[in-house]
Amino acid sequence: MSRDPYHDFASDLKSSLASARSLSESYRQLVARSAASSASGAGGSSSRRTSSEIDSAHDRLSDAIEGLRQDVEDVKQSVAVVERSGPERFGVTPDELRRRKAFVEECEAEIKALSKVVKQSAPGGRRGGSGFDSVKIDVDGQDEDATEVFEREQQQILMSRQDSTLDKIGTTLNSLRNQAGMMGQEIGEQIEIIDAFDGEVEQSQGRLGKAMRKMDEVVRISDERLGGWCVWILIVVLFLLLLVVFLI
Repeated sequence: MSRDPYHDFASDLKSSLASARSLSESYRQLVARSAASSASGAGGSSSRRTSSEIDSAHDRLSDAIEGLRQDVEDVKQSVAVVERSGPERFGVTPDELRRRKAFVEECEAEIKALSKVVKQSAPGGRRGGSGFDSVKIDVDGQDEDATEVFEREQQQILMSRQDSTLDKIGTTLNSLRNQAGMMGQEIGEQIEIIDAFDGEVEQSQGRLGKAMRKMDEVVRISDERLGGWCVWILIVVLFLLLLVVFLI
């Protein structure tokens, strides 16, 4: 999900609006005080000091309003980018998008009201065609700048995420390599154990073969000896039978 810069811009705009409201209130109080002083016929250094304060407050308020306009353009551009790119890409619901548009419209209306206050109570020769009427804002240029900043910010975020993903992949590969090394070592040890077992089995088979051959030899010798005794026994039996026959 792409990062939505709206909240950063909106926070700056709200802070600037609060500051501009404070400046507007101070400026109105100075203008009202000056009007009361003129009505009472006061003059001299006090009047000049009040006029200087009004001029300074007017300039500060004018600068604040100009900054507000730039902040509103940033917020408006962020809302436009979200709307063009698709709200779901930034996790923004249609209701949230409508609220953002309404917030921009409210801020623009408040800026117009502040600008009207400055124009209506402009000190001296500043009233009329000067002031903010002479301030020309290149909206297209600001839109392009905001878009470039937004796209550059998105590219940086994507690059950061890619770097993080590559780091995780590298860590996983190192872990797999270590595990493969350990498995290879264990397999080598198992092969050595199997080779040793095969050697012992071959030795056991050799000893068993020798034992079987010895047993066969013993059986053969026993058979030969038993066969000889049987022959002599048969001869003795036959001799006794012949003797019995002759005697009868």
